[in-house]
Parts: sequence; structure tokens; C-alpha cells
Amino acid sequence: MADLHGKPFVMYSAHEARPFHQMLSSRFEREGVVPDIVEHIGQVHTMLALVNAGIGVALIAEGATRLHFDGIVVRRVETEPVRMVGAWRRDNDNPILGLFKREIVPSFQAG
Repeated sequence: MADLHGKPFVMYSAHEARPFHQMLSSRFEREGVVPDIVEHIGQVHTMLALVNAGIGVALIAEGATRLHFDGIVVRRVETEPVRMVGAWRRDNDNPILGLFKREIVPSFQAG
């Protein structure tokens, strides 16, 4: 984290990605790190595009590395665990929901 002090950083939006913004802001404050925040972004796709364009660095969830932006170097940084939940209506008959529950949800469950 100390390596980010004073460096151009693409931060999560306090409005669109509040949990991630709060988590990183708290972590930076605890560690006395003050990055040079160049943008506040709500979507990880946009963050990665800005990193790819050389605007700055970003901290993203490990799962977002599956987006495969060519030219981006990914390094693991230990942070607090982020818990995610999914929700859907019991009476949702959208066929894609079955596929989602079968194919996607298991990849996010703790092994």
C-alpha cells in the first residue's frame, strides 16, 4: 500500500461504489497513504480501461482480473476480505437465472 503514496490512482466513486470507496479510504488513512486520486469511477471496466490508458493504477477485486485487459499488470495486494451476496426473486422465471445459479454462483462460493 505504501507504494501507492503520491502515485496517480483511479479510485472508486463514493456514490456508485460506496463499499469499495470506504474500504480503500479507511485503509489508506490507517496506513498514512495519500495517493494522487486522478478519477473517481463506479465501474471496474472503466477503471481497467483508464489503467490500460496509463492514467493511473487501481485496486480491484480479484474476480475482475477475468476481464482480461491486455497490457495490464496484475499484482496481489492483501486487503480486508470483501463479502458479496446475490439476490433474486423466488418467482423469477427468466431462463438465464438458472444458468447463472448453475454456472456462475458456484465460482464465487468458498472452497
